[in-house]
Amino acid sequence: MFLNSAKFECKHILKVLTFFTFSSFNYAYADTFSSTIALPTIAGTGLNGSYYAFNTWPGSLANTQNLINAAGAPTATFTATSVCFPSCNTSIGDGSTLAQYLGANASNISLNNITNLSEHAVVLNGYIAITAPGSYQFSILSDDGSQLQIGGKTIFNADGDHGFSGGTATVQFSNSGLYKFDVLAFEDAGVTGLTVLENGNALTANQLFTSAVPEAEEWTMLMLGLCMMGWVTRSKQSVQSITVS
Repeated sequence: MFLNSAKFECKHILKVLTFFTFSSFNYAYADTFSSTIALPTIAGTGLNGSYYAFNTWPGSLANTQNLINAAGAPTATFTATSVCFPSCNTSIGDGSTLAQYLGANASNISLNNITNLSEHAVVLNGYIAITAPGSYQFSILSDDGSQLQIGGKTIFNADGDHGFSGGTATVQFSNSGLYKFDVLAFEDAGVTGLTVLENGNALTANQLFTSAVPEAEEWTMLMLGLCMMGWVTRSKQSVQSITVS
């Protein structure tokens, strides 16, 4: 018990120190992004969300990924309708439930008995709709560490054990379309929170997609199904038109 208490106190001291040393900052991402996935004609519903409960401190993004790989399956799943947990630019004590952590920014939360948020990871993945080419600012803030990737490339890395902080990256998009969008965050102990903003505003479910809609495979299966239905219908009509003299 003494060891766990000492670890908890050390973590809070570290968080206080990093709150002042890990300051938020801005930078311009060097690459320009382009997409081959056209904007869908329907609105999005959010990002795929997974929550992993561990029995040890993740401590870093690299170790978090190792723990996720070892876990195999998430402790709970949900749809993130925004990335403001529990709300934008706020945090919540670890003695809270998953539902309290997600707040009003998630739906389809799977059944779970999560009543403590210590030692966890959150994984969000899907696509974001960019409606016009140009320059966009994406901000990520978290307690503890987090990472934002767009198009498979790391846009901002706020790794480490720290208080609620992060930064902003300016990203150039050459065309409109759907872009891969991934967030990884972890918590050790104390308080936790996660916020991702676009141009200073909260993301909305309408601009977030769980998959590239529609996917090429789904279109192929749909067309094959329609062709098969047409062939069956024509075959039935041909049989019915035959008369016996």
